[in-house]
Amino acid sequence: MRQKRTALVVLVFVVALGLGLVAGTRWLASRSAPGTAAPLPVVEPVVPDPTKTVEGTLRSISDARPSQWTLDPQTYPASTIAFEVTADTEIITNGARPAVGLWARVELVSRPEGLRARTIELQPAPAPVTVEGPLTLVSSGRPGVWVIRNYPFVVDGATHLVTHGLTPEPGAWARAELVKLPAEAGGLARRRALAVELISAAAQPGPAAELVDRVRWMDPGAGLWQVGDTEVALGTGTPITGPVAVGDVVWVRGQRTSSGVQASSVVRLPEGAEVYFEGVVRGISGDRWQVSALPARQVSVDVANAVVEGQPRVGSTVRVYGIETEPGAVRGLRLWVSQQDARQEWVGWLQSMEAVGAVGLWRVGRVVGPTLQPVFLVVDGETVVEAGQGSLVPQAWLQVVARQESKTLFRAERVVVLPRAPKQTVQGVVQTRPEAGIGEWRVEGYRVVVTAETAIVGNPGVGSLVRVSGQLDYTAAVQAQVMETLVR
Repeated sequence: MRQKRTALVVLVFVVALGLGLVAGTRWLASRSAPGTAAPLPVVEPVVPDPTKTVEGTLRSISDARPSQWTLDPQTYPASTIAFEVTADTEIITNGARPAVGLWARVELVSRPEGLRARTIELQPAPAPVTVEGPLTLVSSGRPGVWVIRNYPFVVDGATHLVTHGLTPEPGAWARAELVKLPAEAGGLARRRALAVELISAAAQPGPAAELVDRVRWMDPGAGLWQVGDTEVALGTGTPITGPVAVGDVVWVRGQRTSSGVQASSVVRLPEGAEVYFEGVVRGISGDRWQVSALPARQVSVDVANAVVEGQPRVGSTVRVYGIETEPGAVRGLRLWVSQQDARQEWVGWLQSMEAVGAVGLWRVGRVVGPTLQPVFLVVDGETVVEAGQGSLVPQAWLQVVARQESKTLFRAERVVVLPRAPKQTVQGVVQTRPEAGIGEWRVEGYRVVVTAETAIVGNPGVGSLVRVSGQLDYTAAVQAQVMETLVR
């Protein structure tokens, strides 16, 4: 029995020894065999957190660390950005203490848990300006373009709007606190509203008033006149045109008050009958309009001191109120141009744009006859923009169909981006020309640039009737390709 047990132990020992020798042999083989080294553990490359730098106005801050701050960026459209400020955040004060409303440049690190500020540098902030007056344009969306008088600005989600129960609409009186933001490359320096407040009728300045009548009595010491049935108050600095005495006809402009009118100007008018008529504008020359009135007669209207509502052009229907100074001549007091003429088609070139895609506020050099008029063009979601073969970039030529909102503001219905400068044809009398012929000519008020490549038919001189064909340039001058003499 003992012999069997001893033999079993020896057998187990031999088997274990054999298995150990096999494993050892395989290990030595793996160490010595070429190209069979044990694989190293895989280490993922370290990817830095994405960073970005934004500028804008600080909207909320905290002295605690860590804490969350918010900033309104200068980008258009604006939306508040929230980020974490930690003990590792470097704050460069430039002599200023962090406070709400300061301008800041922030380097942000994007992490799965949110944005974290790496550095915050305080910048000199542009001082806000306040504009007050009637709203002439209100956009329903945010961000949107609003206009007080002829002053456009952007209202966005961060603008504090105080309505006092009133409706923001054209004609409402408003006060806006605006900040002018730095312009981007090729862009227009923007004005963004920090706050807009609608002013109730009771707090508004009195409505504009105009009065044409005879002076009934005057009290120069008290600064009070009676013009017709209205009491007129004059300040020490109220400008008065012409010597005025009791019995004279005067034109008073100012603001209506509870007792009468506070005058801002007084003009003595020549004797003459008040007239009111409707007609069609046949010609405009400076402050003198030629209006065709019914029955068929031409009236010369002096508009130098008139209040003109609407944008006049030849062919516009106009109502005229004024004083007839002599047969066929009227000193205009107020003129109303038909709003049916507000929709206009014109060409111009893109100077700059503040927009998301195409929607936003464009500044355009509008070609008006021989001159260039800088205007604002509101492009919204309803505007049809056709790029065609052109590129929508600064200095692109545009064909525009738009409705005129004010003297320098248009709302675009359709914009076509032209591939090149538009053609222009001018026919008229040569007013001036350079002696050698090469250079700038004047034809019917237009500046015409003649080069060595211009084809000249005939021998035009000063006084010649010519027809010029060419292309507009960015100053509204015509780069002449052909000049044809019609009559000398």
